[in-house]
Amino acid sequence: MQLSQEAAPGLGMFKPDFFNNRNLGFYGKPNFEKAPDEHLPYDSLLFEKTETGLNIAYAPPYFVPAIMKLDYEVLYLRVVSVKRDFYEVVVNEITGQTSYIDKYSGEIFYWPDFLLQVNSVKQIFPENNPVRTKGLAAASEVNTNYSFLHPISIKNDWMEVELLDDSFQRLETGWIRWQECGELLITFSLFS
Repeated sequence: MQLSQEAAPGLGMFKPDFFNNRNLGFYGKPNFEKAPDEHLPYDSLLFEKTETGLNIAYAPPYFVPAIMKLDYEVLYLRVVSVKRDFYEVVVNEITGQTSYIDKYSGEIFYWPDFLLQVNSVKQIFPENNPVRTKGLAAASEVNTNYSFLHPISIKNDWMEVELLDDSFQRLETGWIRWQECGELLITFSLFS
């Protein structure tokens, strides 16, 4: 996935707990001194479990999440701010529209935690962000041909990656910058 280049990546991703909560309420500008259950949502997502898995029974017409693949029970919203009892999330990745949600209606994965769960990453501009032998801009470049980069650790702005061939066999490890000045320098894929 590649987030819009105009949008800052925010803090990470939110995954609703649709197994224990049938709906995910969207709140406008809540009173942050009150708990989420003291507010009425202006809209919401309604989930349903079917014989074939999870479905969304209702979604607002503006709803365009960061990642949605319900046949794998995957739904992520990008988090842009954190309050005591609320997360502000992007509910439309095309327009940038945000809404507040109950912080306890799911789980947040800050970028390092989220990226360590993905299957592969790719530099947006590999010529400016080559794979290096260490997590340093002055380190030597790795000259191994590879097909995929699999994240294995993160330290500050640097991500250690396994270089994999077409058969997903490990060739060696290296380092790439995953962010700089609040911008993601990579795209990611959860499934390939």
